[in-house]
Amino acid sequence: MRVERGTVQAEDIVRALQEQDQGDDRRLGEILVALGLAKPEDVAAAQQILDAKARDVAPETIRVAVNLLDKVMTLVGELVLARNQLLQFANTQENTSLQAVSQRMNLIATELQEEVMKTCMQPI
Repeated sequence: MRVERGTVQAEDIVRALQEQDQGDDRRLGEILVALGLAKPEDVAAAQQILDAKARDVAPETIRVAVNLLDKVMTLVGELVLARNQLLQFANTQENTSLQAVSQRMNLIATELQEEVMKTCMQPI
């Protein structure tokens, strides 16, 4: 039941949405079928397409205890402090190997910090 395929016209969708706005609790496809604007098999086919898309884009999720997330945040904070000390020390040295390692540590710690912050900002 796609507007692009010509099965349902855009005006039909608007009419069904107006029905919902007026208090009709039925799903859009059910309203279209009741109004004779769509066939039940078209609605079923559209629902199958939507279900398949939802499975394809549904993010994989896990549950993490808040105290564990707090602990990881604390450890990342400590890592960032240690990184800053390492960078300061490496910048005072002539050892290019130490400077290269400290720069790599800087990149990794920064990326880790950003990802942990994104994790903490997820809606609950």
